[in-house]
Amino acid sequence: MKNKELNPFMVEKYETQLLQNFEFYKTVFELSKDPKLVLENCKIVRFNPITTKFFECEDPADIHGHKFSEFFVNEEKNNEFIEETCTGNLTIETELKTCKGNVINVSIEFDSIGHNGAEKTIATIHDITKAEKDREWLEVKSIAVKALPMAVIITDKDGIIEWVNPAFTKIYGYTEKESKGKNTKILNSGKHDKAFYKKLWNTILAGKIWIGQIVNKCKDGTEIIDNMVITPVYAKGYEITHFIAFRNLD
Repeated sequence: MKNKELNPFMVEKYETQLLQNFEFYKTVFELSKDPKLVLENCKIVRFNPITTKFFECEDPADIHGHKFSEFFVNEEKNNEFIEETCTGNLTIETELKTCKGNVINVSIEFDSIGHNGAEKTIATIHDITKAEKDREWLEVKSIAVKALPMAVIITDKDGIIEWVNPAFTKIYGYTEKESKGKNTKILNSGKHDKAFYKKLWNTILAGKIWIGQIVNKCKDGTEIIDNMVITPVYAKGYEITHFIAFRNLD
């Protein structure tokens, strides 16, 4: 069977499409707001304009041709790891150092590609310094809430308990494990009528803070009068997702 000759028009069409695709991806690479580096044998052979600013380097030569591992905080420790990573497809979180010695928390995506017969890797860097600080601050706030002497209860919008602090356990007798997934009705003493709870729920579902006294029942059956504050929590500023209840100290 004879090989069919390629239609010159179709060849030109395919070449044009390939060229257009190349120009498109080249534009995406150059205009990306995140640093992008092309690695060959773990050496930086190309990078987009934002990379120089990200690494605080005045001269592009401070980046081009250098091993990527040179920019890791612990270069010696990470060198072997980077050698393996450069030929894979994965995402890691680590610390990079700039030309000025500043440390940046980052997430790096490694994507292997074949180009002109050579194996290369594109490394896309995402600055997660703010996210890291937010996580640290969240941890600090979590520790602070756990240490509060007043009972704190976090529920979903239906009143299902998701978290309680140690003070809650000390006062009511229910551990966090016992409380999680239960309705706040486990504290119901039966001393209030339906109208009382309806008014309470109408208040917090309307996005308002409820302040008042409730007679609650502990795990051992003991009834106590609580001065409570219940406040709604919003997601993205407009939708109520949780409620936080505080038992004021006597």
